[in-house]
Amino acid sequence: MVMRSCLTFLFFSVLTSIVTQSAIANDLVKNWGRGFVEIDNQFPLALNHNSFRPMSPEVKPKGESSLRFTYAISNNYILVKKKYRIDGEYRIANINYRYSIFDNLELGANIPLVWRGGGNLDSFVDEFHKKLGFPRGERRGKPKNKFGIYGLNKDDSAFGLNKTGSEIGDLTLSAKYLLTSGNIQKPAWSILSEIRLPTATEESYGQDSVDITLGVIGSKSYMPWSFYWGGAYLYYADTFLRNIEYKRHHFEGFLGVEYEFSEKLSFNVATYIASDLMESIQMFPEYAIYLDTGLKYEITPKNIFEFLLRENPYPSKGTADFSVIFGVQHSF
Repeated sequence: MVMRSCLTFLFFSVLTSIVTQSAIANDLVKNWGRGFVEIDNQFPLALNHNSFRPMSPEVKPKGESSLRFTYAISNNYILVKKKYRIDGEYRIANINYRYSIFDNLELGANIPLVWRGGGNLDSFVDEFHKKLGFPRGERRGKPKNKFGIYGLNKDDSAFGLNKTGSEIGDLTLSAKYLLTSGNIQKPAWSILSEIRLPTATEESYGQDSVDITLGVIGSKSYMPWSFYWGGAYLYYADTFLRNIEYKRHHFEGFLGVEYEFSEKLSFNVATYIASDLMESIQMFPEYAIYLDTGLKYEITPKNIFEFLLRENPYPSKGTADFSVIFGVQHSF
């Protein structure tokens, strides 16, 4: 009888320990890694409005802030004969600040400084695509390092953007709410809302009303791998820009994976998809697909270096040809 009682006590002790440790593990599990290098759609006409992007559902602990600076260089050459030409280079410096007012609610603000012009990367991008076997588009034999965004609408009216140089773009305010951080079995989920305000110092560098973004982001980790997914609905209140008409309702999404190579270094790859952007332009593609390849390196526990290369597998007529992004993030 004593032996049976001891065995019964031992059995329930072990069972209680397993259940307790499982609950603790569920509470402590982290369903995301360092996340992605966040950057908007770099296609010249997409830059006038807000866009979704690969991201993590992570929300920092209450009271924690982060300041992030990114510098993006994008090069484009698109020629649809007798329809439109989009040729130019953009260099965008983004300043992004985020603050967690609760453990599950993070507020943010982003302001870009935008330069556009002919640039000097046409030859480099053409050679880069040639070496890697990527489509070279219409670049061969064309004048290099020129700027021109013009063409015809479906009603045969003309459109064009001629302004070059530097301007401050639109301010974007954001809120991300962590619904659940998940556990060993279940993924993490967050919802995102953003509003883009008409603060650009020149009309053709922004929009004249507001953009609204409503999105959902999820992730699940099986260390050293983390998997991410997300989608968003975007509403553009102002759909006209210099005789160009945009779609009022827009949808975007992504699928991505991250691999933590070491305690300080992680690599990530994502596919980012966007629905039809333009209402008026002749022969404009009905969707856009980008492939992102990036890394994040933890310089110190509070400072992270970021790098991203974005390419456009298909279709070439409505996407940015080549984008490279460098960034640093400081948490405090």
